[in-house]
Amino acid sequence: IRSKAVAKVEIKIGTQGYNVGTGFLCKIEDFEDLFFLTNYHVINDKRWISNTKIIFNYEMDINGDSKSSKSFKIDEHGPWYTSPVAENDVCIFKLDAPKEELIDFQYLPLKKTEVSINDFVNIIQHPKGEMKQISLYHNIVTNTNDRVVQYLTDTLKGSSGSPVFNSDWDVVALHHSGGGS
Repeated sequence: IRSKAVAKVEIKIGTQGYNVGTGFLCKIEDFEDLFFLTNYHVINDKRWISNTKIIFNYEMDINGDSKSSKSFKIDEHGPWYTSPVAENDVCIFKLDAPKEELIDFQYLPLKKTEVSINDFVNIIQHPKGEMKQISLYHNIVTNTNDRVVQYLTDTLKGSSGSPVFNSDWDVVALHHSGGGS
């Protein structure tokens, strides 16, 4: 159920290239609107809005067949919040679609949630821009403070912006990068 809110971020660069990442539809406590959250290093400039697609259901079904995906654009006139990589590495915006259409993809509620060393975490991601994958095994938190949660798990480029969940499937972090960064 939680994976429905996770989408591939695809940004067309030039005539043949794409940058990819992951993000998710979320709802912030005390706000009625739905927002999309990814990393600042995935998309950080409004000039890229027209080249960006947010693709839901880019995944296989239980039989190994690809699902019908659905793409949305970013709302060019909607809210746009960013925080640079050295701070929170986040980009938050609205999608150009009615809430009634987006609600089909569910959303992840964002709320204050504690996370501690030795907790287990799970990640739903689009590594290398590939179909959606879930990392479930041996994902353990190794360090945490007020701003950073470090954990061991399998991710690749394109996983940036993925939601990191605790064992109750509450969002505890936004995946930033691998390799001990």
